[in-house]
Amino acid sequence: ILEDKLMGWKIVTPQRSSDFKSIRNGLGVNQTGMGALLGVHTVTVSKWERGIARPTKFQHALLDVYAAAVRAETWFNVDRALTSDGVPFTMERLLRIGLEQIDREKTNERF
Repeated sequence: ILEDKLMGWKIVTPQRSSDFKSIRNGLGVNQTGMGALLGVHTVTVSKWERGIARPTKFQHALLDVYAAAVRAETWFNVDRALTSDGVPFTMERLLRIGLEQIDREKTNERF
C-alpha cells in the first residue's frame, strides 16, 4: 500500500547529485545509514552523490519523504535510532514524520 501511494507521487527531490548528500546530511547519517534506509549498498549511495548512478522511482519517492522529514525539523536522531532500534522502526518513524510534513505543506498551500 505504501509503495503504491509513493509511486503515485510527483517526485520533486532530489534533482541534482548534491541533493542526495544534502538529504543524507539533514538526516544526520553516513552513507551506510542512508543505504540501510533505502535498501542499497553504501557504494550505491556514493555513486548517487557523485552523479554516476540514479535511484529508482521508488527510491526517489522515499528520498522525497525523507527530505520532508528533514524540513519538519524534529529532534528525531536518525543515526541513534538506526543503531538502537533498527532499520524498520527508523524507516517507519521517518516515513510518518515526512508524510505528516507533506500533508502540512499541502494544507498550507491551499490557504
